[in-house]
Amino acid sequence: MEETSDSIFDEQFLASIYTRRLNLMPLMLKLYAGFYTISGAVALARAVVSLFNLVSDEGTGAGIAVILILGRYTFSILRGAAAVSLWREKKWAVQAALIVSILYIVTSLFLYVPSTFMGQGMGLTGNLFPVILEIPYIFLLTTIWRSWKHGALSGKEIAARKAQAAKP
Repeated sequence: MEETSDSIFDEQFLASIYTRRLNLMPLMLKLYAGFYTISGAVALARAVVSLFNLVSDEGTGAGIAVILILGRYTFSILRGAAAVSLWREKKWAVQAALIVSILYIVTSLFLYVPSTFMGQGMGLTGNLFPVILEIPYIFLLTTIWRSWKHGALSGKEIAARKAQAAKP
């Protein structure tokens, strides 16, 4: 004999009410998040290898070298961590990705633009190209921010609410 639920909140009704956070992400944002996840993992691996090489060399000025190595890979690692949090549907993920992107743009403008005008660096186009690529990413993040934080749920939260609604 089949069990019938007395609840009006059946499976189809719950699926139509809850919006999953991953469904809020447009394809372009998913591509950005995938690229930043991969580049963050590569940057982390390169930083670890550089630190191991530094330890094996045992040269002088190791403290400064550690700071330079971590500084070089910091934004890639932070963007990778923010992208992973987007994939894991954390409530704070969009805000973290926005903060990291805005800090990256500000830091890049302070570092690259003056060096370009002093005749160093790759030129204004080469230095600003990564910054220009951040602008659509920030736009995509701001379009989903409010829905991500207040309206949508992660996959785990949806499963927990469905399980709670299924209990008699």
